[in-house]
Amino acid sequence: MSCPRSMVFLALLGVLALATPAVDAATCTVPSPAHETIQVAVDDIGCTEIELAAQLFIESVSITRGVVLRGQSSGTTIVQGRLTVTGASTSVGLHTLTIDGSALPVRGCFETALDVTGGGRVAADDDVVVINTGGGSCPIFADGFETGNSSRWSRTISP
Repeated sequence: MSCPRSMVFLALLGVLALATPAVDAATCTVPSPAHETIQVAVDDIGCTEIELAAQLFIESVSITRGVVLRGQSSGTTIVQGRLTVTGASTSVGLHTLTIDGSALPVRGCFETALDVTGGGRVAADDDVVVINTGGGSCPIFADGFETGNSSRWSRTISP
């Protein structure tokens, strides 16, 4: 009895598939020789989880793919800058870190330290702190007619 070549080929493919090790999600450490900054690790598609050292990172980071950022604690791992998450298929996990935008230059009235746009999603644990810039009082009308604290308007969502 002879086996058709296609059957032998399929059997060989099956054996190779079982023998090939699965590619595990890679955890990358920042800083490290391969990943000196958070942005370098985010840009490395092999990094699916990024472990941040207990230190101050002075950088703004743009994320357009799914990734997890994990610090040591919100008191010791601090990203001083802006974290931007963009894209409908972008899902970012944040764990045990602080994003401090208080040193960012204010453009307009308010500056956000964690900016999520374009359908991006962010999930965070209880030990994530986000500090925005202090915009103070901002006129709602361009002519500056309004004075005083307008912070209550920031909680208003218009259609």
